Amino acid sequence: MQKARPIGADGKYFVWNYWDPAGPWDYKPDGSTRHWVGVHPNGGYYAIDVEAITAAFEHGLVFTREDVARLIATNRDFMWNQQVNGAQFQRIDGGAPDPRWKNSPGVLWTALVPHDDTLRKIFVANHNPAGWGGLVVTPWFLSLGKT
Repeated sequence: MQKARPIGADGKYFVWNYWDPAGPWDYKPDGSTRHWVGVHPNGGYYAIDVEAITAAFEHGLVFTREDVARLIATNRDFMWNQQVNGAQFQRIDGGAPDPRWKNSPGVLWTALVPHDDTLRKIFVANHNPAGWGGLVVTPWFLSLGKT
């Protein structure tokens, strides 16, 4: 994962910015970037990234099993509060929650649920099928054929 940086004493986890410049077109004439660079305080953006990464991996594109294992470790071992019931997740970089997203500084990366038993248990214990997210995620989860 080109833009991700390993973190933790053993480099087991990944952190990446919401946006990074991709080429000269992403810089203003004064050398500053055209967009801010940093970790986004809304954890939902990283779930979207992980969904795309996982889909690519599942289709044999770009990402490796090691990449997915590091994403699992990041979400499960670094971000998660280690409580199955009432699970909460901190920001991907461990930073303080932004007041605008105080209830979702980090989230369960649902796309990884088929690849890790612990994340699956967290999902089953906390998923609300009647919620807005349940409209998409519930049929997807049921289509996996495992509970």
